[in-house]
Amino acid sequence: MIDKHKDSTLEERQAEAWVRNTFDEPKPAKEPSVCHPDEPRYGNGPFCRSCVDRIRWQGERGKEKLRAHVDANQSLSAAMRADALEKIGSIREYVRKPEEERQQINTRKPSVRQHVAKTAILSNLDFQKAAAELQPDATAYEKHQLAHKLEHDAQVKQEIEAQLTLRGLSDQDRDYFVKRLWQLFESTDSRLEAKSLSAMRILGKAFVSEKIET
Repeated sequence: MIDKHKDSTLEERQAEAWVRNTFDEPKPAKEPSVCHPDEPRYGNGPFCRSCVDRIRWQGERGKEKLRAHVDANQSLSAAMRADALEKIGSIREYVRKPEEERQQINTRKPSVRQHVAKTAILSNLDFQKAAAELQPDATAYEKHQLAHKLEHDAQVKQEIEAQLTLRGLSDQDRDYFVKRLWQLFESTDSRLEAKSLSAMRILGKAFVSEKIET
């Protein structure tokens, strides 16, 4: 059965779109930038986007280049040039946060992976605690998601194994981890199954040259 009301509504929308695209006035073109007159202004400022981005990434070096472009624009009046040069100082350089403070933790980078592994080891392989250490300002849900991601990251596991093997373990460390391993073995909590298997493999490789006696 044909829904005439639905077809009528569709036709009305199509008609409105045709009228809007046919008769609506086009948006006015943006004013040329004061640094590159052949490029439009970016945002609310008088400069083009490439110059603004250059300052954000290059800082003072980008500002010097922009000042040179403004000075070279002979069409500017003295007042417009002075105003443009003053506004250059208000453009902020992009400050890149240290890896451990960034919202996204990219474990494909060796330096990030090493930091994550070290944090996990210092957290006694408690990935919930490690996630809170890596992203203290994240929400509880975000920390839980990060902990799950890191705990099942094969590259992070390999890095943890490498760091444990490289540094070796003291008698106190060995006793703690053996005790923790038995606690995981005896746990009936199904949520700890993945952690138990992971800890078993990591500690097994860390103690490959040692005899664990109980």
